[in-house]
Amino acid sequence: MISDEYIAGFLDADGSVSLQKERSHLEEWNRKPVVEFYNTDMDILQQIQVKYGGDLRQPKKQKKHHTQPNVLRLTN
Repeated sequence: MISDEYIAGFLDADGSVSLQKERSHLEEWNRKPVVEFYNTDMDILQQIQVKYGGDLRQPKKQKKHHTQPNVLRLTN
């Protein structure tokens, strides 16, 4: 199992933390935290997903010779 310390370092190197703005059902703006991890190694992202959940996706490559990118997105 991957340690919390490793994940913290991984986030520092290959991740981001932001606030996403969205409308509520009352037409008010709310903000929710979003944590994203970016890496080409799917195994590491899957281990983090097992521990914390989230949505794992593979965005399109920018160019054919690039390595396939992977993103793990955690919200709320």
